[in-house]
Amino acid sequence: MAHIDTLFKILKEKKGSDLHLSPENSPLMLAAGDLVPVMAQKLNHEQHKALLYEIMNERQRTRSIGSSTSSRPTSRSRSGP
Repeated sequence: MAHIDTLFKILKEKKGSDLHLSPENSPLMLAAGDLVPVMAQKLNHEQHKALLYEIMNERQRTRSIGSSTSSRPTSRSRSGP
């Protein structure tokens, strides 16, 4: 069982929805219209990465690594009338 499944189990038990994950923060869930911690422990960058990489396939991992190291354009120019 993937470690993220533990968070989903807690989410279901507490009748929450919308799992929110962000490095250096506790996992949050939406419950009764409010964002509340799923657990008190904050996930550091490596824990966050491990949690997500465990459920990603190789292509998704490669895209994730590429997107974190490449510069993204801030806007797109469109030609037209």
